[in-house]
Amino acid sequence: MRPRVLVAGTKFGQVYLQAFRQPDFPFELAGILAAGSERSVACARHYGVPLWTDVTQVPDDVRLACVVIRGGLLGGPGGEVARALMERGMHVLQEHPLHHDELVECLRTANRAGVVYHLNSFYVHTAPVRRFLAAARALLARQPARYVDAACGFQVAYALLDILGQ
Repeated sequence: MRPRVLVAGTKFGQVYLQAFRQPDFPFELAGILAAGSERSVACARHYGVPLWTDVTQVPDDVRLACVVIRGGLLGGPGGEVARALMERGMHVLQEHPLHHDELVECLRTANRAGVVYHLNSFYVHTAPVRRFLAAARALLARQPARYVDAACGFQVAYALLDILGQ
């Protein structure tokens, strides 16, 4: 039996939802958690799953959640939603960016609840970035880097640091 997963959020969450259409995907989409906008209703209908508008509506057999709702850094409730899900015993993968205070609270909540929490940098898992990393590793195997020149918007700073670290 495949683990049942909910996706919270339907803006960038649509990228996560598309993963469930892959053949042999090891997870089952249990439902969508969102505010109930027309887009969210349409997404739930499109994927043939329930739309929940409150964390308390999520069935107990859902043990994993992808929180793809803006965090407080961008004016959204993503951190609050992640903590509420973890308090219900769900493991959470949360999309970046997240304010450092929110991240600390999420990690503390996960520890108290005995669940796994991971902040996802997302882009390192995409094909273009994987190709870039492979090319960079090949070049670095021939000669060490002398410096790195990288720039980005703050929304993707966490992902950039992950890419540079790899």
